[in-house]
Amino acid sequence: MALAVAGGLGVGTLLLRMIGKRVSDWGVFLPVLGVGTGLVLAVTLLSLVPLWRLMRPDGLRTE
Repeated sequence: MALAVAGGLGVGTLLLRMIGKRVSDWGVFLPVLGVGTGLVLAVTLLSLVPLWRLMRPDGLRTE
């Protein structure tokens, strides 16, 4: 998430410099960061239950 935020801010800053605009409030991206982090955590936690079931010996399939 930190790499994505850093990359996004870098690209955004570059694009704003290209069109000659200034950033008035750098804290605007914080809610987006919070939502992104929350979604990553939610998907990870929700996928752990099926993964745990599939990794039991009776859930593993052999050919």
